[in-house]
Amino acid sequence: MYTPPYFREDGPETIAAFLHTNSFANLVTIANSEPFATHLPLLYQPETNTLIGHLAKANPQCAHLEAAENTSVLTIFTGPHGYISPRWYTHAPAVPTWNYTAVHVYGTPKLITEPEALTRILLMLEAHYEPEPIVYEATFFAPKLKGIVGVEIEISRIEGKFKLSQNIPAESRASVIETLKRDGQTALAIVMEINQ
Repeated sequence: MYTPPYFREDGPETIAAFLHTNSFANLVTIANSEPFATHLPLLYQPETNTLIGHLAKANPQCAHLEAAENTSVLTIFTGPHGYISPRWYTHAPAVPTWNYTAVHVYGTPKLITEPEALTRILLMLEAHYEPEPIVYEATFFAPKLKGIVGVEIEISRIEGKFKLSQNIPAESRASVIETLKRDGQTALAIVMEINQ
């Protein structure tokens, strides 16, 4: 990912918080010289430096991941983003742009088919998104596991890019933040404020 130094974000705590909050990802593999992507939630596990999740067994990407077990895959996470008008700046001349936050994670995938490990993944995903645990009957997961494959990606590299108008004057940046708030784009405005 092209990242000028003033847009780079590589603080471990910031990256971990971003991946925790923005866990819906694009998992990209290459098969027959063509890129292929699956949209899925992936949980960052900093203690093991991995991402975990699952996908449908019928998804052709399972074969790509199996073939890539000794190579790298790309996972793209995006956060708040939005159009920035030059009319919002206090300086001129200026051009329109797009502010955004993104983290690219590279790593080596491993497929998980063992029922107990798959169940752990499902329960971890549920715990991440549900405010309270859901109670299941003991046999509930068994038939569901037949249709999915778990994936664990051992992370080799993380690249963070927070393009948040860091390259414009502070007064113009403050004006952009206020306009975003007025227009209801509070998530982007908050991220810009935090990363001043």
